[in-house]
Amino acid sequence: MTLPEAIHAARRRHGLSAADPVVVLPAYRGRLPPLPSARRRAFTRHLAEAIAEAVGAPAAPPSRPEPPLASGLATLAGAACACCRGHCCARGGEHAYVDADTIRRVRRAEPGLGRAEILARYRAALGPEAYEGSCVFHGPSGCRLDRALRSDLCNTFYCTELKRFLRAQPATPPRTLLLAHDGEQARRASVHRIPVAAAPAAQRT
Repeated sequence: MTLPEAIHAARRRHGLSAADPVVVLPAYRGRLPPLPSARRRAFTRHLAEAIAEAVGAPAAPPSRPEPPLASGLATLAGAACACCRGHCCARGGEHAYVDADTIRRVRRAEPGLGRAEILARYRAALGPEAYEGSCVFHGPSGCRLDRALRSDLCNTFYCTELKRFLRAQPATPPRTLLLAHDGEQARRASVHRIPVAAAPAAQRT
């Protein structure tokens, strides 16, 4: 089935019209074995180095954060990431994008937090299993790390397809088809809907 055929079939299955927008997303697929001890140790070594650098070197001024999305678009983005299931996490490996700047930000939020406490928080977030070859925190329900412990990159990144769609939207569409496609076939599809009462008057039907 070609991509246009997959989009058409998903629209029919979910009762959508051609006027309803669609976001074609990557489709993450992977094995979910128990998290090996070697991967736990590798992350712990990386984290200890990041903590040492954060404590021992002066911090650069924090970068200006990306402006937040409007609440409706943020919810849509979250639904899109859930449909994809973590394609962007695949390069997180045993570093999880956590670096000295991440640790500095964590310590700014909690100045009394020591090295041992930081290590303990991250290690406690490691689950019994993680996707093979992906980030050590990439579990069956997404990222196991609280957002406060994630890197700025992880908290602000959107894949090219999703970013392009979000930038083109003046407001959250009432209904959006989310289609996860791996280049060969559609793997998952869902619909993000906003309540009619929450939609701007111009969007209501």
